[in-house]
Amino acid sequence: MILSSDAHCGALAADYRPYLPSRWHEEFDTWVAAIVSPWMDTNDITNWDSDARLAAMDAEGVAGEVLFPNSLPPFYDLLTHLSGVPRERHEYERRWAGLQAHNRWLVDFCNQAPARRRGLVQLLPNDVDEAVDELRWAAEQSAIGGAMLPAVPMNHTVPPYFDDRYEPLWRAAAELGFPLHQHQGSGSPDVPPVKRRWPEVFSGSISSCGPVSQ
Repeated sequence: MILSSDAHCGALAADYRPYLPSRWHEEFDTWVAAIVSPWMDTNDITNWDSDARLAAMDAEGVAGEVLFPNSLPPFYDLLTHLSGVPRERHEYERRWAGLQAHNRWLVDFCNQAPARRRGLVQLLPNDVDEAVDELRWAAEQSAIGGAMLPAVPMNHTVPPYFDDRYEPLWRAAAELGFPLHQHQGSGSPDVPPVKRRWPEVFSGSISSCGPVSQ
């Protein structure tokens, strides 16, 4: 039996609209009209077409898969783990609404083949209470197998993950036996590209995956 632990999926940008609260629709319409995504080949319908994806899996002998994001959530211009942690409250609120829209789309997509798919929802560290609420919601969804957290750059205004403010998040994950993941390649120093040096970029790139334990 072949199980893929690093598959990817995502909606067409316009298809996220029904998953956003109505107060974001006008801003979303402006965003989606202007966005150009370098991260998704729109001819690869297996990103969002359940039947096409299942046919491709069957052709390759893949029984099941863990699904990471593979498109732009609302209000992003890069994949979430490359876009960095928001600095301003308004930007956080926009991006958090976008991630929640993706998370809810992901549940519906996985539920089209519940025996073969488990998705990873996305969280942000800016507001710990909201992250805990989303984690608890995700843990109730049988289609969800864990959550992704972006790495916090070493010079960011949001505290690093060893700060005590995150204890409610770790405690909730441990209580629920809910895996947390951080994507390799994220966490580069938050500085203008012209000042970025390769050693800094590589030193900020970390990855970890697995269940949280007490």
